[in-house]
Amino acid sequence: MFHGVLALVDRSLRIDARSLASHQVRFGLIILGYATLCLVHRRLNFIGAPGLVFFHTISYLNLVFLSLLGIGFFSTSISEEREEDTLGLMLMAGVSPLAILAGKSAGRLMQAMFLVAVQFPLTLVAVTLGGITTSQLASAYLGMTSYLILLAGFGLLCSTVARNNRVATMWMTIGQICYVFVPMIAAGLLSSQPQISGGRLLDYVVRLSIFQQMGTILTSGFGESLISLQVISNATAGIACSLLSWAVFGYCSQSPSAESSTRGLLPSQRTLALLAPCRAWSNPFLWKDFYFVSGGIVWLVIRTILCLAIYVLALIYVKAIGLANAEVSAFQVFLSLGISIEAARMMSRSMNDEIRGQTLSALLMLPRHPAYVIYSKLAGALFGILPMMIVSLLIIMTTSQGAENFFVLARLDAIFLLLTMFVFPSYFAIILAVYFRWGAVPLGFAMSIAFHAFVHTVLALTAFYAVMPALSLFLFFAAPLSVHFSLLSRIRKLGESG
Repeated sequence: MFHGVLALVDRSLRIDARSLASHQVRFGLIILGYATLCLVHRRLNFIGAPGLVFFHTISYLNLVFLSLLGIGFFSTSISEEREEDTLGLMLMAGVSPLAILAGKSAGRLMQAMFLVAVQFPLTLVAVTLGGITTSQLASAYLGMTSYLILLAGFGLLCSTVARNNRVATMWMTIGQICYVFVPMIAAGLLSSQPQISGGRLLDYVVRLSIFQQMGTILTSGFGESLISLQVISNATAGIACSLLSWAVFGYCSQSPSAESSTRGLLPSQRTLALLAPCRAWSNPFLWKDFYFVSGGIVWLVIRTILCLAIYVLALIYVKAIGLANAEVSAFQVFLSLGISIEAARMMSRSMNDEIRGQTLSALLMLPRHPAYVIYSKLAGALFGILPMMIVSLLIIMTTSQGAENFFVLARLDAIFLLLTMFVFPSYFAIILAVYFRWGAVPLGFAMSIAFHAFVHTVLALTAFYAVMPALSLFLFFAAPLSVHFSLLSRIRKLGESG
């Protein structure tokens, strides 16, 4: 067993060490930390605890990056072997199920830990800047490590049970949403109603989340133990999910081969003819990605219902914590982030499916310009989030608070933030999808955050904040053009190579 584990871990680490992209990601995280440090240093005279502010920013950026990384990285460890039809070969070669699970998950867990550890020497500067102690640093990194163990274990379980990467990613996303928002709602209820019944249970729920525990760690005068409830619960849950994966592996691997592209929830003509894929449109590329990437009419209805459910949840949450007329703002934040993630996921999948299915060269042989093919596919994928955008715009514009927020965000200085936080991730995800097999969405968000921090750092250090409106207008036109030429160049190279 140990020979199989070591072989899989050794292979994973060798591939990671020889991959230029992995080192570029680590270098990008270092640059992001350095940019944050420059911003804090620029405002040193206006901040009471600069070290605490610096580490607070770095910590939450790492948590967001790791959460997004878990969706596309940990959740595909076994399902990708099933899709490539190599899981059966590994079992026939005498590698035990425990060795497969341990080897696949341990290698990815170590790679993710390297991404966090590479920033540790830089974060020690926070102690020198003041406002934070080494025990707080140790508590924060121990909490992130236990969170990584949870992501690796739960991702391994989703990957083992699911038949393909798409389903595993969906289950992983649902699990992470529950992990983030359930403790957040519990914390809001406790802050607004301290004497609420079941308060002790809600307090335990709050302390299970690393996002809530990080706020406790990064408070002045923190003196709790390094081994908190969050560390114990997250690590225990991760190990339990790994053991459960081992228990169900034999049953789930009986049919190891599965298609990477499936019909999903698309019905057949015999069941629901109105919702089933009809005859191909005049643009077959748009038709194909609308139905088989974005999910077709079925997922249009589901996403519309989800938009309304998010608004209802935002209303309940705001009323529960005692905030007046803040439900539209909460709805805007949650739904904007959801639309951004969903758009980046579908657009990256639209490109990645053709590359993994080895159909890209066949598409480029058609008597159509490559730009027509590519943009038709992207438009078909984006049709899936069209109802989300329409419903959110109607809710925002039909309320006084939403209309006020909309006109505030319509200023040029606010457009830059909207571009880098909610539009650029999709651009970057498209480009990264044609270079990497996994992680296009989290890397796209990481690049957007790094770009936002870099531009703010340059403007802050040079005192050129007055050019922010002009910069926003320039980026509004420059970003699509740069993505256009980079994408077409890469697509042509992939098509020529096969």
